[in-house]
Amino acid sequence: MKKGSIHYMEKLRLLTFENIVEPLLNESVSFIYFPIEWLDIVEIHYKTFLLTSKLKRLNERLYDMFSDILFIQHNPYVLNENTPWIVCKEPIRKEQLDYIFQSWYEIIHDWKPNKLIEPPKYEWHYDLISNVTVLHDNEIYSKWVPALISHIFCERPLQLENIHEEDIYFSPLRSQNICEAMSEPIKDEKTQDYFAYVYRFEYITRGGENIPLLNVSIGIRRFYQEYNHPDIPLLLRRKRGMILISTPEFASNNKKLRFVKLKVQQATNGIKWIKIFRNLKEDFHIGGEVELEHILQYPKDYMLGANIRVLLPYNERIYKVQGTKIKPGIKVKEREYLFKGFQQKFSYFTLLPECKKLATNNENELFPLIAPKGLETITLEIWSEKISMEVEQALFESEIVLAHIGESSYVLNADSPVLLKIVRYNIEKVLQNPYKMQYCQKYKTNLVEDVMKAVYATAGERNDATLALIAMKNCDGREKIDPKQIVREGFARTNRISAFINLFIGQSVSRKTIINCILSLLEQKGFLKRSWNKINLPCTYVNLSIERISKFDFLPLISQIKGKEISYKLYGNTEWQTIDRLLLNINKHNAFLPQPSKRNDMGIQFKQFVSETLTGILQHAKEQNEQVYFIIDANLRKHWIKELQNKKIDIDTFPEIVPDVLKVPNLNIIRINTSFDVPKYGEIECDDILDGTSLYTDQKGMYYSTGKYSINGSETLQRYILEILPLGVKPVERNYIAKMIHYMCCNSSMLLEKDVHMPYSMHMAKVVKGYMTDIDAREFKEFDDELDVDIMKIEKKDSIILL
Repeated sequence: MKKGSIHYMEKLRLLTFENIVEPLLNESVSFIYFPIEWLDIVEIHYKTFLLTSKLKRLNERLYDMFSDILFIQHNPYVLNENTPWIVCKEPIRKEQLDYIFQSWYEIIHDWKPNKLIEPPKYEWHYDLISNVTVLHDNEIYSKWVPALISHIFCERPLQLENIHEEDIYFSPLRSQNICEAMSEPIKDEKTQDYFAYVYRFEYITRGGENIPLLNVSIGIRRFYQEYNHPDIPLLLRRKRGMILISTPEFASNNKKLRFVKLKVQQATNGIKWIKIFRNLKEDFHIGGEVELEHILQYPKDYMLGANIRVLLPYNERIYKVQGTKIKPGIKVKEREYLFKGFQQKFSYFTLLPECKKLATNNENELFPLIAPKGLETITLEIWSEKISMEVEQALFESEIVLAHIGESSYVLNADSPVLLKIVRYNIEKVLQNPYKMQYCQKYKTNLVEDVMKAVYATAGERNDATLALIAMKNCDGREKIDPKQIVREGFARTNRISAFINLFIGQSVSRKTIINCILSLLEQKGFLKRSWNKINLPCTYVNLSIERISKFDFLPLISQIKGKEISYKLYGNTEWQTIDRLLLNINKHNAFLPQPSKRNDMGIQFKQFVSETLTGILQHAKEQNEQVYFIIDANLRKHWIKELQNKKIDIDTFPEIVPDVLKVPNLNIIRINTSFDVPKYGEIECDDILDGTSLYTDQKGMYYSTGKYSINGSETLQRYILEILPLGVKPVERNYIAKMIHYMCCNSSMLLEKDVHMPYSMHMAKVVKGYMTDIDAREFKEFDDELDVDIMKIEKKDSIILL
C-alpha cells in the first residue's frame, strides 16, 4: 500500500488576524454598575475564593445563555459603585437582566430566603471602549473581543450572490469564549432540509508571541428535523444537546433576533431539560409554550416559527438517530465566499503572513510489516461466528498475509517469518453479564471477573499475548456505559489484546473495518509499518503524555523511541515496557496523580518523575553521542507544565521545565499543539484537492503540519492541523526537527482510518487509556461541539482556492 503521487498546495494561509484590538476601541458600548446596596452583602462572606468561584461558574452559564453580554465581572471584590459590572453592545431586555440579578443574588445572599423580592436600581451608561478601562486588560480580551466582533458582523446582512440569492441575516451566539455568528436557517434544495452557515470567532495567542489574534472558523450547523423513533432516547449516553430558543422576550431592544442557548439531555423517550433549566416558565415565560415533545414532532414548524423559534443543533456525535438528510461539511467554494464576506466587513484587520511549504518525505508504505524481535508465532482469536469467512478474505485482500498453511495458519507479510494462527469462538457466554447488569464503578470488579470466567470457560488460558477480534452489537446508548470497556479489561486480564467490530442490525461488516481492526491489533502487539525504516535515525525520541483515568486520577506516561525499539514508562513504575506488556498489565497499576493545584504539591512529584526519567535517557544518549528530542503536548501547560504557556515561552530559549536538565547540550524540546489556539487554515495555489499531508513554516519560526483525509472514501475530507514549536533549538536544526515530527504524524500509525494526526507515541497513549479508564468517570463535555468546522465537501470543479 503506497500512496500515489499527489500535488499538494504550495502555500498555507492561516485564517487568523492580527491588529484586532485597536480598531475596536472606537466602538460604543452600554454598561451598568454593580448594585451599591449589594456591596455590604458581599463583604459579609469570609470564604472569598469560594464565592468568586461560584460566581465565575454562574457567569459562564450566563455568557452561554445571553449572547448580548460582552463582559460580566465575576469577582465582586474588585467592584465598587463606579466599576462597570455588565457590559453589552446595547442594553439588554429587562427580563434577561432580572434573571441575572436573581441568579447573582442567590449566590451572594446564600442564606434563606434568597429570592430577590425587588430588583436593584440600575441605569444604563454609554461610552466608547477606549474610555471603559475595565476592558483594557489582556486577561479579559478573550471575553469581549470575539463577542463584539460577532455583534458587529450581525448588524447588517451578508450579500453573497454566488451562493445565495437573498441577503443572509446572522444572529450572535456564544459558548463562553467561543463566539459565533449564525445565519437564518437556509433550505438545501437537494434534500429540502435546513442548515445554517456559522462563523466562529476565538481570541487566541501563539507561543513566543503572546499578541492578540482572532481565529476565524467557518462551517455549517445542521438541525434535527426528522421526527422518528418516538419511543427511545434521542441522544447518545451522557451527551448533552443544545437547544436554541427565540421568543419576543429574547429579542434585543431593537427587535433583532436573539437566541437563548439552553441544554437538554437524554430521556427515556426523546429529550428533557437539564436540571438547571427546568423552571423556564418562571424564568422566561416559556416552558409551557415550548413543550419538548411537541418540538420533536414538528421540528421544521418551530424552526421557521413567527412567534417562537426553536432550533435543535444536530450532529452524529450527540444524537443516536438520524435527524437530517444533510451530510456534514461545507463546500470549498461556500467557505471561500463566506471568508471573503468577513474580510470585507473587517477590512481593518490584518491576516497573518502566508506560510511556505517545506519539502517532506511522503513515502507511506505499510508492508512488509516490521515484526517485534523474536516473535515467531501469534494467535488471532475471532470471537464471532458471523464474520469468520470475511476475516480470511480480508487478510488476503489487504495483503496482511501472504500464504495459507494448513487448516487455519497463515504467513504474515512481515520482515521476518511470523506464523498467524486463527481460532474461532462463540462470544455468547462472554456477553451474558455485561449487557444485563447496571453499570457503575463499584460493580466493575465483579463484571470484569465474569468476563474472565467466561473467556477461560470458552477458550482456556493463554500464556503468550493473544490477539482477540471481538464482534458484538453496537451499544445503542441506553446503557450507562458501553459494555466494550468491561469486555476489553476482562480480556486483557486473560492475556488478550482486543479490538472491536460493531454489529448493526441489517448491515454487513465492511472489509475495510475488518482490516483496520486487525491492523490495530498488530499495532498493539508491537508491529510497525515499513515506513518506520525512514525514522531509523541516530537519536532518541521521548514523548510525555498525561491521560485522565478517572474523575480525579491522572496518569503521566513517558515513551521513548530508539530506532524501531519503542518502550513505555508509567508514573510510579521504574521499568520500561513494550506496548503489549503494558496493555496486558495495566490493571495492576495503581499509582496516579491528582491534577496539580494551589491546594496540593503534586506538581513537585510529577516534575521529579519527569526529571529522573529524562536524566537517565540523556545520560545514555550522551555516552552514545546522540541527540534526544523531547516532545511535549501543549495541553499540559494549564496545570502540569506552566512553563509551556504561550506567554512564558520564547522560541529561542529552553523552557525551564526541569532546571537541572538545561545544562545538557544534547536535549531538544518540541511543543506539539492541537488545542483551540492553533490557527484554522485555508489553501491557495492548489492544483488538486485530494487526501494529503503537508508541512509549512511562517516567518516567525512556527511550523504547521496539515492533513486532509477522505471520510469513508467519499469526497468529504476531514482536515487536521498540528502546530510544531521547537524551543531553544538552533535555527539550522528547526526544519529538520519539524520534518521529523511531521513524518511521524502522517506515516507512523498502521491504521487505515485517519482519525488521528499526531505523533505515534501520543496516539498510543490514547490506546493505553482505553484499557483502564474508570467506567464511572463522567468525561463528557458540558459543551459537546456539534459544529462541522474542519469537514470539507469537495467538488471536482473546486480546483483552485483563493482566499
